[in-house]
Amino acid sequence: MQLLLHKRGSLAQEYLCKIGFAIFCVCAVFGELITAAISIKLLFLMHLGAVICLVLGAPFSLKSKPIQLIAAWGIFTAFFVLLRNQNDYSQYATIKWLFYALMILLIPMCPKYLYRPFLKTLGGVAFINVFFTYFFFVFRGKYRIMYRIWDKWPTGTFEGEAGYHAGIDNHYSQNAMVVAICLIVVASFLIAYLPKKDKRKTGTLAALAAVVMVALLLTNKRAHLLFGIAAILFGYMVPVPKHRLKNTLQAIGIGVVLVAAFLLLAPRIPVLNELLERFTSATSGEDGNTMARFEFWKLAFQNFLEHPLIGIGWGGFPKEYHEHLYFFNPAENNYPYLHAHNVYVQLLCECGIIGTLLYLSTAVDWFIKTIRLFDKKLRRISSEYEVVIFSVIMQTFFYMYCLTGNCLYDRMFSFYVIAIGFTVGLYAQKDIVDLF
Repeated sequence: MQLLLHKRGSLAQEYLCKIGFAIFCVCAVFGELITAAISIKLLFLMHLGAVICLVLGAPFSLKSKPIQLIAAWGIFTAFFVLLRNQNDYSQYATIKWLFYALMILLIPMCPKYLYRPFLKTLGGVAFINVFFTYFFFVFRGKYRIMYRIWDKWPTGTFEGEAGYHAGIDNHYSQNAMVVAICLIVVASFLIAYLPKKDKRKTGTLAALAAVVMVALLLTNKRAHLLFGIAAILFGYMVPVPKHRLKNTLQAIGIGVVLVAAFLLLAPRIPVLNELLERFTSATSGEDGNTMARFEFWKLAFQNFLEHPLIGIGWGGFPKEYHEHLYFFNPAENNYPYLHAHNVYVQLLCECGIIGTLLYLSTAVDWFIKTIRLFDKKLRRISSEYEVVIFSVIMQTFFYMYCLTGNCLYDRMFSFYVIAIGFTVGLYAQKDIVDLF
């Protein structure tokens, strides 16, 4: 069996890996901001710089096993994303997607002892969004600078009155996404430290998690809050196999307490009450955005029925939306090309049964492989413990959010490939060869 060569790279190589990953995180989190405030050419150069740093810095050479592990996704990318690409309305979207997907190969080429620093880097970059969410909540008059950058009031800010919803992003959903990732990173370290009974570190991480959680509440996003907490509770349940039943009961109890606290406090705190009203409007059918998505899904499913085997082509649904539904939802007229807000339905529409099964079978396989890491010796390697917890939580969050979001097509995919890259790297490097 051929594996990655197991050797420690030079200090220069380590720095190149760290710099490359940091650039990747900056591109993922601030790519739209860089494009609007400076230039898309700079963003392309940063993409290229990240790839070059990771290729030059990685001390490992890829052999057959890692490539075999992701071969199905390679076929998916070659046939559906490239050969059957219909995305002629935004070529940058395809280039960005391919840049993200490349990380599934580049991260495993980096030594696994760097994964923990990588995770801290991701959390640090994402925390910038947390900071500006609070900043614009406290200094609301300063938010007008974002209008100058985006040349409009970002979606979800009520014409700038609630700028803290979107922070420095062009959409409140994008801000919530990054804040949720920051929360997942902090929660991963917190869950890893709980068994160590280090009260000082555990207390610090718990306080930091609370700070990030409040920022997530300030974004006024339902799905990110609900799916994020559910994914974190799942990540708390699975690490120690013999304690899974006990941890499951505890996770259920924590969830009940959080829901009860939210319902109790929401009528008394305006920001929470606003979020509660969004939850109730979704269940009562009064939310226009939620109702519009049923039309998206109906259109996507109709196209799937007409092209059931290989779909209408990657990027085809936004063109269908533009042709048939663009004027259906006047509130969204700033976005003439929208995704279906359900990845599974859009996959069927664009890639058919064959493409959907090709992608999802590999995704499920990697999710199971990640959980299996806890059943092996990896549990005793503390430097990688939080990395695997993050991968489990991140994948769980991604798959749940795919039910109502566009995770496979927006920046959420960049965070997902980090999780998959960590798992592929841990499987491919020989300290856990018994997992094969």
